Amino acid sequence: MTPVMRRYLPLMAVLVFGLIAAFLFPAYQLQIAEMWLFVTFALAWDLTGGQMGYNSFGNVLFVGVGMYVCAVVQVAMVYDVGAYTAARGGGTEFVLAAAPNSSLTARSF
Repeated sequence: MTPVMRRYLPLMAVLVFGLIAAFLFPAYQLQIAEMWLFVTFALAWDLTGGQMGYNSFGNVLFVGVGMYVCAVVQVAMVYDVGAYTAARGGGTEFVLAAAPNSSLTARSF
């Protein structure tokens, strides 16, 4: 066995175990899938923010909006979400009220 293979063997074992863990522990499939999503997000953040030195707000926004949409869709499977959002204009009054008080500026970090 070469030194390179000996070095990466524990990492490959953890990866294989992480991939088959969902089949070994079916009660924890959701938590394992969520863990892999966070691992992927952390690796992407490390690559952009740590290795290249470029922090992208787009990655955070993409994941945050995706989680929010998933939560609304899951709630809509049980409750009538349209009754809560359409009655008040779909949240437009919050955006209009928050716009003058916004402290967001276009500065680079």
